[in-house]
Amino acid sequence: MTKSMSRLNYYYLDYLYREIGLTRSDIESVPESRSGDDACSVIADKKYVQKQLAEVTDEQLFDAVKSLCDNPELPSRKIAIMYIVWVVALSIKEEEFTNQKTESPCQKTRKR
Repeated sequence: MTKSMSRLNYYYLDYLYREIGLTRSDIESVPESRSGDDACSVIADKKYVQKQLAEVTDEQLFDAVKSLCDNPELPSRKIAIMYIVWVVALSIKEEEFTNQKTESPCQKTRKR
């Protein structure tokens, strides 16, 4: 479930029992059809992302990523955060795409 608050778009990540927020520009920088390693690495280093995950232990973070991805290599906390960023960004994009397809023309007009 996504929601917009201030400048972040949030996605509730079940495996961490929390919402993770990303900026619109960060979401858009994660590619949908090729490797997002470079973009996710930059985003994972941002203070606002680090702050959201500061209270999450390494074990919790690694367990969440292992639940989300098949056989991920997790040599570091940063790599785990990169996976989280990737999942959250693509989930937000997918949800927005689905919402656009299900809106009637009248709903689209009212939002303008």
